[in-house]
Amino acid sequence: MKQKIKYPTIREIINANKLMVSKFRATKAENHKVLNRRVIEDAIKQTKEFPGSIEDKAAILVRTLQYHPFSSANRRTAYHIMNKFLWKNKNYSVLKKKSEGKEFMKKVRKGELSHQEIVNEIRFEK
Repeated sequence: MKQKIKYPTIREIINANKLMVSKFRATKAENHKVLNRRVIEDAIKQTKEFPGSIEDKAAILVRTLQYHPFSSANRRTAYHIMNKFLWKNKNYSVLKKKSEGKEFMKKVRKGELSHQEIVNEIRFEK
């Protein structure tokens, strides 16, 4: 029997942003505010509709969520949600050193990584 995929909810993503802003504040000016709920909804929808592995879906999730649905901490939130999605569905996450995670998300944001390169970056190797 195929395991049912556990997708993040809008509320989980919003709460993740609150957490990222409160626990990992980069500047004093950062605040939690939803700027575009539609981006969050679209990220979940696109992730659900995308065919492929959990890693393929995680790549879509991390790419679409970092397009500024919040006033602050968009990349941190996307990275956190991607890891949580992988953990819920495959019992692993891509918890890299802070600097490696930051560089990974910068490359995602700048469009420097193809879908397959993102998948390869997050694929779990035993």
